[in-house]
Amino acid sequence: MKYLFISEATDEKTIGRKYHQCKGMPDGMGLTYKWFEQPNSMTKLTNDEFPDFEPELIFELEEKAILTDAVSPSNISAKGFLINQKVKDILQHFNLMEHKYYPATLIIKGNRLEYFWLHFKDNSDYFLSNIDYKKTRFHLCNLLFQKTDDVTIDSYKEYIEKKMPISYISASKLTLNEVLIEKEYDLFYIRGMFLYPFVSSRLIEVLKAYNVTGFEFRKQSIL
Repeated sequence: MKYLFISEATDEKTIGRKYHQCKGMPDGMGLTYKWFEQPNSMTKLTNDEFPDFEPELIFELEEKAILTDAVSPSNISAKGFLINQKVKDILQHFNLMEHKYYPATLIIKGNRLEYFWLHFKDNSDYFLSNIDYKKTRFHLCNLLFQKTDDVTIDSYKEYIEKKMPISYISASKLTLNEVLIEKEYDLFYIRGMFLYPFVSSRLIEVLKAYNVTGFEFRKQSIL
């Protein structure tokens, strides 16, 4: 299966003159930071696990931003996508890595729109343990994912041993084993190895056929 990288759109013609498209904090909630300190705050979200609470997800579109089907938030650090019902309906027909949808509110010019936060559960260990290390070429990179040096890794155990807190191990050529190939994931990411998630060409074709806006796709020759 062919894959590209997927991310939120950054093109001014698509999203307007503001990236990210959402304000750091919705109007009326910026007098104090206590909203972010609440037990159900979106700041408590982590990709290590699904939350044991219903997160309060409220976003507001910047004045100079254009409304799209997938919107780039600026006040959430968890990995995922802010999407509308149209995108959710499409994604539910595809094979995504472990995930959940949480109701979200997007405010635009005083109107409250129904959106969803697509939240990924980080199961990078599962993906990393199912890499064909003998056929994969690795390199060290800095926090900006810029290559700094080559590194040889022959097993998942060795990958864990060579991980360092001040740099990442990425791959210029990634080969998955049969377990992952048979899964045929349409959307997945490997945290700490790649900056963006992988998305299948068949999912991209459907997103484009339905004129979904707000996503950006980058060609890659890694996988």
